[in-house]
Formats: sequence, structure tokens, C-alpha cells
Amino acid sequence: MAKTRKSPAKSAPQSSNPKKSDPRKDSGAVKESTKRTGNPFALKIPKNNPFSPDELRDILKTMMVSRRLDQKMLTLLKQGKSFFHIGGAGHEA
Repeated sequence: MAKTRKSPAKSAPQSSNPKKSDPRKDSGAVKESTKRTGNPFALKIPKNNPFSPDELRDILKTMMVSRRLDQKMLTLLKQGKSFFHIGGAGHEA
């Protein structure tokens, strides 16, 4: 039997730039919002907002429908019922 030569284990290259922390986690806005309402997803709408509450709901509904259609088209593509898919998820706003 021939002996096989084992090479020494290689360690993963070390990056000179450590990962930066997420600026949203460091901001006091999230902590402040959580303190006031107890809900980490609560958003404070500025007073000088040019949109009415109904317009904001319509915008949100449009973004959610867009995301759902994107998911459905991807599902149809995977099932072979569609020919191509151009994803738009994440580009709503």
C-alpha cells in the first residue's frame, strides 16, 4: 500500500478589517422607541410628514403586494410554470 501524505491544516485567512457593527443597533432611536412603547418595531412618524395616514397605508399595501407577487413568480419559476423571473424584492422603497 502506498502511503498518502497529509498536508498540514490550513487556517482561514485573517481579514485586516474587522467587521463593523451595524449602525442601526448602535443608534439610540431603536432603544428610545422600545422604551416608550415596548415594541421594537414601532416607528415614530415625523410631524412634518407630507403624507396622510391613508396615503401611508396605500404605500405600504403596494410594497407588500409587490413583495408577494415577487415571491409567487419565483415559486412559479421553480415549478416550471414560468419562463423567467426578475426579482424586485428589496427595491420597493
